[in-house]
Amino acid sequence: MKFCFALSVLLVANIALSSAATDHYISSNEELWHYLCSSDSPVQDNTTLYLTKGTYELKNTAGFCILRDVQKLKIQSLRTGQTSLITCLSTIRDISTVGFGFVNVTGIELHNIKFKGCGAILTLEAIEQMNETHPYFFYEQKATLAFNHCKDMNLVNIIIHYYIGYAVLLMNPLGTSNGIRGMSIMYGIFISRSSCHSGTNICSGSGLMCLFKDTNTTFELATPSEFCRLPLLGSGGITIIFNQTFGASFTSTDTILDVCAGSIAGSSLILYYNGMFNSRVSFFSIDAFNLIHMPDSLQEGGNGIAVYSFLCGQCPVTETSLYKTPLLIKDSFVRGTGSYDAVIKRSHTKYSSNLFLNIFEACGPSKLLIILERVRFRWSYASVSGSATYAFISHKLKDSTSASVSLVFSKILARECAKGNNIYGIYSNVPCFTFINWNNVTISGGRFWENNAPVIAAYNSEVYLTGAVSFERNKGVNGPAVYLQSSYLVLQEPLNASFIRNAALLYGGAVYAHNIPAPVTHQRCALQVKPIHQYTNDTELNINLHFMDNKAGLAGVSMYIVPLYNCSQIFPSLTNPSRFNWSSITTFKARNPFKGLQEISSGPFKICSCSYSNDATSLKISCSYNEVSSIIHSYPGMMISVPLCAVDSSGSIVYSAAVASINNDKLTKKSPIQNDLYLLHHQTLSPLSGQDCTYVSYNVYSRSNTLRHSLFSVAIPFSSPSWSAYLFVHPCPLGFVLNQGECICDPLLTGLIPNIHCNISNTSISLVTDGQWMGNASNSLGLSFVCPPTNCQRGLSYLNMTDPSSLCTDTKEGVLCSQCRIGLSVVFGTSQCLECSSIWLLSLFGYALSGIVLVAIMLYLPLTISEGPLAGIIIAMNITAASTFDLQEERQGWFLYVVRVCVSVVNLSLGFPLCFYDGMTPLIKTGLLFAYPIYLWILIIGFIIFSHFSTRVSNKTAMHSVQVLASLMYLSFSKILMTIIDIIAYIPVHTSSSSGTVIVWYGDGSVLYLSNNGHILLFTFSLLALLLYIFPFIVFVTFGQWLLRVSLINKYMRQYIEAFQGPYKHGKGYWFGLRVILVSYVYMMWSLLRGYSLISMLFLQFIPILLFCVSQSLFRPFRSKVLNGMDTICLLLSTLQIVLGISFARSSANYYLYCIGFINNVLFLALMGTCLVQLLKKSRFASWILLNYSTKKHVKCRQEKDDDETDEARRLLADLPDEEWLN
Repeated sequence: MKFCFALSVLLVANIALSSAATDHYISSNEELWHYLCSSDSPVQDNTTLYLTKGTYELKNTAGFCILRDVQKLKIQSLRTGQTSLITCLSTIRDISTVGFGFVNVTGIELHNIKFKGCGAILTLEAIEQMNETHPYFFYEQKATLAFNHCKDMNLVNIIIHYYIGYAVLLMNPLGTSNGIRGMSIMYGIFISRSSCHSGTNICSGSGLMCLFKDTNTTFELATPSEFCRLPLLGSGGITIIFNQTFGASFTSTDTILDVCAGSIAGSSLILYYNGMFNSRVSFFSIDAFNLIHMPDSLQEGGNGIAVYSFLCGQCPVTETSLYKTPLLIKDSFVRGTGSYDAVIKRSHTKYSSNLFLNIFEACGPSKLLIILERVRFRWSYASVSGSATYAFISHKLKDSTSASVSLVFSKILARECAKGNNIYGIYSNVPCFTFINWNNVTISGGRFWENNAPVIAAYNSEVYLTGAVSFERNKGVNGPAVYLQSSYLVLQEPLNASFIRNAALLYGGAVYAHNIPAPVTHQRCALQVKPIHQYTNDTELNINLHFMDNKAGLAGVSMYIVPLYNCSQIFPSLTNPSRFNWSSITTFKARNPFKGLQEISSGPFKICSCSYSNDATSLKISCSYNEVSSIIHSYPGMMISVPLCAVDSSGSIVYSAAVASINNDKLTKKSPIQNDLYLLHHQTLSPLSGQDCTYVSYNVYSRSNTLRHSLFSVAIPFSSPSWSAYLFVHPCPLGFVLNQGECICDPLLTGLIPNIHCNISNTSISLVTDGQWMGNASNSLGLSFVCPPTNCQRGLSYLNMTDPSSLCTDTKEGVLCSQCRIGLSVVFGTSQCLECSSIWLLSLFGYALSGIVLVAIMLYLPLTISEGPLAGIIIAMNITAASTFDLQEERQGWFLYVVRVCVSVVNLSLGFPLCFYDGMTPLIKTGLLFAYPIYLWILIIGFIIFSHFSTRVSNKTAMHSVQVLASLMYLSFSKILMTIIDIIAYIPVHTSSSSGTVIVWYGDGSVLYLSNNGHILLFTFSLLALLLYIFPFIVFVTFGQWLLRVSLINKYMRQYIEAFQGPYKHGKGYWFGLRVILVSYVYMMWSLLRGYSLISMLFLQFIPILLFCVSQSLFRPFRSKVLNGMDTICLLLSTLQIVLGISFARSSANYYLYCIGFINNVLFLALMGTCLVQLLKKSRFASWILLNYSTKKHVKCRQEKDDDETDEARRLLADLPDEEWLN
């Protein structure tokens, strides 16, 4: 540590001087020890000791040398321009060596001397009278040079390094001394703990200590301060302690403090034990940097200059203090290292690394001033508050009327405060200058820039701003230029303040002031104006506040002041203090307006509801007191959103926190108190934007799963509620259960679907599969992973459980969406429900007539599967009905409507809705679907029987009646098979009731499987149909050519079997049975996978159809080449339909459906073309043409047949053994 200073101590004393002068030349170590340390030292008055050698060694000696009661003593080096070294280094570290004390010496002079490794424990003689009263020295206090009651000292070019304890100890210096010049004190690492006391962690200090103390007065302390009982502690550089009543002052000029370390302060410590009475410290041009505050210190602040003021005794009210300025710091520079590592290493410094003021008590005139003038601060750091200056004054002194302490900062420069203490990214919450409990802090001119925290932070204080002040590019959480809490910012004439490019994370881009609200009649504005004269107009004030490009995250781009409106001014010089026009002293300039926030914002006055107009151009604000604004309906845990805003006293929207509560007060006089509703603690506080309307979200919780109601209120913090609404909380909807106050997924859902999502805020539950059903099943939750495709909507991701029927198509509801809505009935032709009348029973005549017409047409033309491509067209239409038909039914449009009708007609259905009677149910409709095919069979069988009794009829229809019967049975096969599948199909429905999982009929979820008489009857009939029709039909058409070998079957069933196998080549009649098996497989896949996975169903159908198509094209089983080609084309079209259906399932593009419809129309036109050809055969001209063509064709075919038979005979003869052939 190095420092240079000039010392002035004023005290009046009368001491006699002697006149004789003696010179001694010291040339050896022994002589130096003899003159300075021996008990019989020859040193007398007017003695001069000349050091002739360059180095004197006082090694292996210990003790504190004392010279006392001498006048005119001078010790100097005789070497011109050089110092003489006195080294006291011992071979043993950390022990006392040699110290030099001077007691009651007048006119002492030390010139050009260097002390190295010196310092010893102070003896009682060295500190006589100093330890008789508090505060006192430690019994092991060490020092190199000690001056006790010495007068007129003159120390020139003194160097002290590697010393132990204090380098220089001044105790009650007397007279006027102005001769400590050029002193250099270097405190090295060699004896780093030299100033610490053994067995303790207390370091008393180092460097220079100056102690002023009354030695003949004992103070009576009623309740002594803790500091008054402590021993004398010091800083690492300069320590000044006042505990006297006589006038004393300390002045330091041109001082450099570098790398100072201390327990209470780093560079300088000023202790006023006398309450600053008759004491003054003046620092001129101090340069302090690299200051260290020891981690084990007794205090938590003061790396730089620390000032404490106590009163260890009575204040001498009869005497008048000589000084009204106990502390003056001028033209100085206090700074840190500028290194972030230094901040981390010194994180124990909680308060101020530069200037630490702690004023507990004061004694003196009515007004004491602490002045800092032209002082620069840089690279300050602290972990709690006041990185550059932390100034605290006690409440007792603040409220005192006898003495007050004011703080004046004049032309201060501060830069890069709070360096390294950043939070929230680039912002720090550690202010640069912190003032607590000050009645008057005056900032008179100065520049503050590039600080990472609020520059000025005042708590319970009054800050006066005057002169030319500039705040530039500062950052802070709130108010980076000025931060006030329960304080006033007084704008005092003349003032020209600039706030440029400051940025706040939250409030007040430049200035933030927030005072605790007081009663309106006594409330004072946080921002005060102090004029010099009485003005008639606010514009005459010589106060100008310039704001430019400041930023704030929440409110007040330039200033956030609470209160600002409807408050009073302290100074009565204004014309209208309660309605001061702030625009008269403020100017704003923003190149890019920040977020649309107001430049000046005040605190919220009340909470209001708000809403936008229909065109969203205007905002309507509705404020009312003690009135309920609206009604809110909710569920436990549901998020409710309320449009709110906060307004200040002027009615402008301002940022505010909103405190929500659910009151347990009575809603009306008859309503009981409700205490089951509550909010989570973290949701009671929400932010409201300072720009526009804010939708605030809350989750209301309930302890009971019944209807509860209460009063929901929102208020400004620490205010009564200003917005309220009636709150009704309903029981959890279907699919939710109450758990810990909120509605969560029913355990049934989470058990079956682990990844399900339930959102009570919109009462929705996720649907994990397309085709899933969820709803009400016998007053409990029901879930099924499959829903009939024509009943449930597709493509839904979530289901609103307040209306589970929204999952159903327009006319359906109930379990599996299989019941018609009230007033509607099931109809033929589609899965829709319509409003029907029982008069539609007359349509039975239409059905009967249509059957007769169909049979008549098939007999007349005739239309049989042995003629033309009829079988191929029918199988293609059958495949359509079990694959892509449901897709077409879900889409609207006349083209697809025509397609549906065409496909349905071929499959013995309608394709368009047609009522039958009012109240028809799915069970009855399914049973009636058996009737029409059976009716057609009865007609044709009756006709065959009738032809046996009518020769005329028999002659005309005998050739085709059996073929027509076979065709009708083949045509009915898919219809009856689909009906049987519908009857025997079931779906498991999982319920949350005690029933658990129940099995219901696929066609109607309200019908328990095999538990309803109607369903049992239909199920029995279906089994009979399977056993008596479906299975025998497949067996006969597949294995007919082998069954004909049975004589009984050959006798009665030959015509029937040949009707199916007629178009096929000899031995390949089983191909018809294979196509029936293919249709059965397609229908089986449809029954198993419908409602689950459309793509999987179509893909599994596609593979066997494609294989069958390829096989038929290779083997060509039909006799006719044309028929082979046409049938293969029909199968290829069916395969193409499946491919288009898969494409539609992947992309939902409607043009795929139109392509499918086009294919079906082509097939239907082919059917119509077949009918037309058969009709043309009935005409004479066509008959003649066809007869000639048929004759030629018959001759050719007969010749080919004879050739085939000859070749077959020859082959058989060739295969016979020779003996059999001869026989």
